[in-house]
Amino acid sequence: MAIARWMDKGRRRWSKAWRQTHLLAILVTALTLLTGIAITWSVTHAHLIGQLMAIRVWHSALGLVLGGLLVGGASVAFPYRRNLLDWLPLAILLIVLGLSGAVLLYPSVMPTWLAAPALPVHMVASWALIGWVALHAARKLGWRTPFEGAAKAERRAFLVSGAKTVAGAVAAVLLGSWLWRDGAGSSQAAAAGNWQIYSITGTFPNVSTAAYRLAVGGLVASGRTYRFQELLAVGPIRRLEPFHCVTGWVVSGVHWQGVSLERLMADVKPLPAARYIVFLSADGTYVDSLSLNELKTSGAFLATAMDGSLVPVVHGGPVRLVVPAMYGYKSVKWVKEIRLAANQTLGTWESYGYPAEAWIS
Repeated sequence: MAIARWMDKGRRRWSKAWRQTHLLAILVTALTLLTGIAITWSVTHAHLIGQLMAIRVWHSALGLVLGGLLVGGASVAFPYRRNLLDWLPLAILLIVLGLSGAVLLYPSVMPTWLAAPALPVHMVASWALIGWVALHAARKLGWRTPFEGAAKAERRAFLVSGAKTVAGAVAAVLLGSWLWRDGAGSSQAAAAGNWQIYSITGTFPNVSTAAYRLAVGGLVASGRTYRFQELLAVGPIRRLEPFHCVTGWVVSGVHWQGVSLERLMADVKPLPAARYIVFLSADGTYVDSLSLNELKTSGAFLATAMDGSLVPVVHGGPVRLVVPAMYGYKSVKWVKEIRLAANQTLGTWESYGYPAEAWIS
């Protein structure tokens, strides 16, 4: 009864506590949305490579805070206002967001059929939550359910001010991203089906199979250069593997055709001093390495075809590395050179703070 009297008083006067709670909810919503965009949007993703893992942690924490604020508001309002039309969709959205977010945080422990759709479901539910916020504000302004007292004017002033602030922030982000892209070059990242396509340099090296050459050298007894057709003859394999990105999205099953790296190593004969195999990309930047032991245990291979066709350029064709047991950033695209070395080479993504041992655990 005390809560009911307090809420009835709130109808006559919008309390300072409610204003502060709503302000906090708006700020957390904006930050959650911005960190989510930073993780998934091509323009921001390419420029924030080194901070993505930290941003992901902040996004998860902000999502939990926002969920707590919304659950708290609903637990006070729902039993007394009995506004199912307002609060029931929120409950459904929070459940969907919570479950899909948990899958995105721990995709490796989830079945692939559940991990693969988690990102699109999470994104759709996130934008649906923004829609709920807009409808909720409209209802409380009296467009659908008028209420009495000074709270109406106070809420209207608060929401109009908040809307101006949010609109200004969105305009600043859009303008800033446009200037950023114009000055630094497009990230060339995009969505392709369930894939998120990224390029570190903002370019997609386009090498035809006729012009393709793979140089294999370093600490080997018989280094050589392979043409594309010559490479196909070295230990051809077929594999069906899921593809895991460290940011959480998963492609459930990819039909790969390619070349056994163990057979390739037998062809060039690594010297006793060789401990690591280094992969260099045609983009001039992307590089990573595996120990020879990791090469055996990770199931790594060179992919020359994907889902029945040549590997598309945006996916790293004509030849890319695939390391099924590790996160996708270890799978170097546009492989043009392989070197056997005594020491480990720091990978491009590792230079941004990603772990060198990228096992999907």
